[in-house]
Amino acid sequence: PSTPPTEDDGELDGATDSHGDDDAVAEYRAKRMAEMQQEARPGRYGRLQRLPASSYAQEVNGADEGVWVVLALVLPGEPSSTRLVNALELTAQHHPAIKFLSMVGAEAIPNYPAANCPTVLVYRSDVLLGQFIGPRSVGLPADKASSSVESDENTVLGALSNVIDDFKKCS
Repeated sequence: PSTPPTEDDGELDGATDSHGDDDAVAEYRAKRMAEMQQEARPGRYGRLQRLPASSYAQEVNGADEGVWVVLALVLPGEPSSTRLVNALELTAQHHPAIKFLSMVGAEAIPNYPAANCPTVLVYRSDVLLGQFIGPRSVGLPADKASSSVESDENTVLGALSNVIDDFKKCS
């Protein structure tokens, strides 16, 4: 059996470059490993979180840099708000890297008109990038109560995708 070549044999001359290149490769390898671990790590959200008014600033404005935040302002008991909440609960499970939140509209914004609920606000890095005010803007009119949660999820995802795609085009 043959033995692997060693530097003493002279067969590895040129196989590795200078010490500086080894450092660059090691640095790149470490960076790439960190990226791969981040990508492999499951999202830390994965659910729709209901917020009291006192948590708004911390959860929305204080979200980590680069995190998408979808905030639903709802009116409890209103059919379109209920459908939106159900759709976002399912959507959050499928998109755990996005922070999904819901609040009662009038608690989030004093005197917020009930007619504007549900409203969806889309933030990234504390910047409002999209807003859907009222049930029709998000695609969930109150008179269409017979659709499934999955159908509502697809409708909501379509609206959110438009905001995200527009943002990516501008960045």
